Amino acid sequence: PQLLKSEVGNEVISEFANLNKTGQSSFLLLIIKKQASETVMRRKSLNPTQWGKLFPAIPNSVSTHSFDTTLLMILLRNLCGFTAPLTGWDALPAVTNLSREADIARVKYFRNTVYGHAENASVDDVKFNEYWRDIRDTLVRLGGVTYVAAIDDLRKECMDPEVEDHYMELLDEWKKDEDNIKLLATLVMASATPTASSTKETTNYARLCRLLVDIGTQALRDTLNSLHPPANLYTLFPAIPNSVSTHSFDTTLLMILLRNLCGFTAPLTGWDAMPAVTDLSREADIARVKYFRNTVYGHAENASVDDVKFNDYWCDIRDTLVRLGGVSYKAAIDDLRNECMDPEVEDHYMELLSEWKKDEDNIKDQLDEIMKKLDALAPAKEVPGIILEKTQSKSLLTMCRYHVDEECLYYCRKCKVCICRICGQRLHDNHTKAGIQQAAEERKRSLEKILFEAKAEIVAVERKIRKQLELREKSKSRTAAAKKKVISNVEGLIQVLRDHENVVKVKLTEIDEKQEKNHSARLEKLETFASELRKSVERSEGIFQRDNAVEILEDENVVFTPCKELLSRCQKMKVYTPDDISYVVDTTNMTALREMIQQSLDQIVVSDHSRSVAQGKGLNEADLGAQAEFTVITKDSEGKQFYSEQGQVTVFVESMSGAEEVHIIDEKDGIYTVHYNPRSVGPYQIDIEINGWPLTGSSWRVDVKPHQYKVVRSCGSRGKTRGKLKRPASIAKNEKTGNITVAEFDKKRFQVFDTDLNYLMTRKGVAGPQTENTVKIGPPWSVAFLRNSDMIVIHGDLFSRKNVSYH
Repeated sequence: PQLLKSEVGNEVISEFANLNKTGQSSFLLLIIKKQASETVMRRKSLNPTQWGKLFPAIPNSVSTHSFDTTLLMILLRNLCGFTAPLTGWDALPAVTNLSREADIARVKYFRNTVYGHAENASVDDVKFNEYWRDIRDTLVRLGGVTYVAAIDDLRKECMDPEVEDHYMELLDEWKKDEDNIKLLATLVMASATPTASSTKETTNYARLCRLLVDIGTQALRDTLNSLHPPANLYTLFPAIPNSVSTHSFDTTLLMILLRNLCGFTAPLTGWDAMPAVTDLSREADIARVKYFRNTVYGHAENASVDDVKFNDYWCDIRDTLVRLGGVSYKAAIDDLRNECMDPEVEDHYMELLSEWKKDEDNIKDQLDEIMKKLDALAPAKEVPGIILEKTQSKSLLTMCRYHVDEECLYYCRKCKVCICRICGQRLHDNHTKAGIQQAAEERKRSLEKILFEAKAEIVAVERKIRKQLELREKSKSRTAAAKKKVISNVEGLIQVLRDHENVVKVKLTEIDEKQEKNHSARLEKLETFASELRKSVERSEGIFQRDNAVEILEDENVVFTPCKELLSRCQKMKVYTPDDISYVVDTTNMTALREMIQQSLDQIVVSDHSRSVAQGKGLNEADLGAQAEFTVITKDSEGKQFYSEQGQVTVFVESMSGAEEVHIIDEKDGIYTVHYNPRSVGPYQIDIEINGWPLTGSSWRVDVKPHQYKVVRSCGSRGKTRGKLKRPASIAKNEKTGNITVAEFDKKRFQVFDTDLNYLMTRKGVAGPQTENTVKIGPPWSVAFLRNSDMIVIHGDLFSRKNVSYH
């Protein structure tokens, strides 16, 4: 069963289907849609899950990686123009028939043959070798010689009982799926009258389920792909490494990978609660998907959602998925809202949402069960491996040092020690105490910040090392270029100039050696700091992994205090910036060479870029979506503003999600204005180079925060009289006059205020019938002004058609 139903067997059929349709899944989708539109019977031969994989809500997400074996067999037989072998699709073809059609039929025949042993679930060695050889030859002919190694490795691979049961169950499901399709086709032929029915409320619920299951899962999948391309996910252990694809990942697995592999930090409200409205980070939107899943699942008992709640849910979920997946998702979500859903499809998506919830609950239950079993193990019980070691160390560390039979249950805040029940009643009776776990959690929160900073500093130090190596190579390159230039200009001169050449080369060599010494010294320090930080972090993570309260509290000075000292020293350590070396030839002296043989013919110019500066708010803080700005000023060796046409200023702005677009305006006077628009919240790094050399102070770290709206001015209070407001619906400013107009829904009026928010007048529509010069206005929804001060109003009752008036 493992060879037939493993990733190898399924990948052979999947790749074969791709090859038969040019390998383009979009082309395959067009063919399927054309075939499916000819008859309803074509759809009834597939279950809703298979149908959803062929026609996903996001059209470009279709992939044969997500097709199960039954679906692949249906497509190969019906869409690829194959003719059934002489023995038919269900019998073993002749030995001499090695066509593709015959091998496809053989796959099914071998499935039935192996399934014949399902009752006893055993195959003797003779039959096993015979089956394996026949199946192997068939799959290699279909998939190519690259499958030989994978199949041979599979034969030698160790299989534990749980894996054996898994593949037996998959083979059984394959057989049942095909039997169900045959039964379904029979029932369709007997009756085409649908028996199920639905209401508007149940359709609302099913539509929300599909939005979360179909498009929500694809948004999570695209998010994972953007951070970890499928080519890098070989660590998830498929039999064919290059066959891994997120298309086959279910929603629960995607959630686990996003939380644990992508370096995301949980939102302030946690992974299981609704994040703050102002938090629009990826982490927050991932948490929102789960929150919306739980919210919609709360209606599962009645399987219905009224129109008001449906509209609220739909808007919130749509905005979240569009932020995660991109603007291309908007059209697909809008189409899904208007798409017709029959009762069978509704039931299918309700069941999928329920399975998603149950899968996650099952994982939590299994983890709880594992933890209970670990806790039940006796400390002295001989258990192989790490479990025994952890259990014993935990038992020893949690006991009181003064009362060996008592466990530490409290933490004395005054004495800063862990104490037992007896210590708390005697020596620490009047001291402030806290529960051991509570104190440990509080301490962990403060220590985690240090750990996070240490990890971040490792990255920063490694970046400095790479930069130092780059600068060293650049410095050596510039020095070497200067040497070549010296040689090319001195050649052909008399021996006296040869002596001059040697003098210049010695000077350059001395500079090079001095800079090399500085480079090596700084690199050695950086590498030492990086090594010490790694050791400290590894030790700290070991403490957190063991999660022992006493160890966390009492090892702070041993582990985390040195770590903080290292952090302080590392942050003060700067990259050594060498002087810029160039060789400049004095052409005037070269002309008078023969007459001024003793005069210096050239000079070594050492440029100092440390005088140039960068300044501005954009180097310190920035808001999400708002343009940030700073300036770079180039200066000469005397500190005066200086401009050179050969000067080149380069700026790199990078966030956790990648490089940001930067615009540099050269003012032609030594001033360069730099603009960038942050696209995500979090830490940013800004690097500035002049002619390839880092500017003094580079790199800058900028904390990008969510955009905060601030109250500039306010006026009015709740009421019906002039100057007071009741249910304001819209506000607009007349740019020509500066006046501000507020539309009130309930009062059907517009109040006008001046630029200082002083009340000016009230405007209303006429009470009687509408004429050419007067207009009858309903409750206003929105108001706006044109450039010529004309006002446009959208008005009308809550459930009636809206009107547009022009004033």
